[in-house]
Amino acid sequence: MFVPVEGVPMSKGIALLKIIPGMVGKCTVQSVLPELVVTHWFGRQFICPGPDCPACETYAARLSVWNLVTVEIAGKVTPRLLELSQQSWARLRFMMQFEADDTVRGAVVVLRRGTMRSAVVCEPAGETGVTRAELAGCEPLLDSLAVLFKLPPRRVDEVARVWLERIRPFCLAQLEKGIVGRG
Repeated sequence: MFVPVEGVPMSKGIALLKIIPGMVGKCTVQSVLPELVVTHWFGRQFICPGPDCPACETYAARLSVWNLVTVEIAGKVTPRLLELSQQSWARLRFMMQFEADDTVRGAVVVLRRGTMRSAVVCEPAGETGVTRAELAGCEPLLDSLAVLFKLPPRRVDEVARVWLERIRPFCLAQLEKGIVGRG
């Protein structure tokens, strides 16, 4: 289940930023607002279809917070998808309150992970990075999440709210297949 945000054109997917355990990296947050995604796990992640979800009553759900960020890879600044736990996101938002400007967009953050199973720790680096206007809206973030989660793409003139309603039956059908495959 996605939190609805208005959107316009479709773009190709942006790759997931992988945080290697023991490594420390920096990135610049590009999203104005994050996207909250609820998933269920049945051998792989399935998007929760929202109200009347057949899995929510019986199985655990996981909320993740997604942002578009830019990172420097081999001397080139590249956009990536960053997944954080809701606790990591809340911690970052709390820490940003003490920065000069408490908005997250444009903030340079330090990322680290202890083990593959541990959550990504995200802290402000105390500096501001370069923002890219084409990554600010919800469109590139939603479109990249659609590619990542293998969801039907948005139509060119389709706003996010309409797209979210249109993919709900697809998400429900995929989830039901995952539940049946589990049993």
